[in-house]
Amino acid sequence: MAVRTLFLLCAAISTGAVVGADWPPVLLVVPVAALLLLVAGAVKLRTAARKIDTIFAEELTRETPAEIGESIEIS
Repeated sequence: MAVRTLFLLCAAISTGAVVGADWPPVLLVVPVAALLLLVAGAVKLRTAARKIDTIFAEELTRETPAEIGESIEIS
């Protein structure tokens, strides 16, 4: 959360600097691209975390052979 806030603050400062200095707006491409990459990375991270949680939940709900009462052969 703090990283997102920091990037938003940086983007706002960059926008203010570009507009205030009367520079060409094309210079805003870099801060906007950085913000988009941050958002895309956060979305991918959340998706991966959900998938991992689902896998662990499935594994934890499975019964082990000992719980079912099956014998285990070790050869």
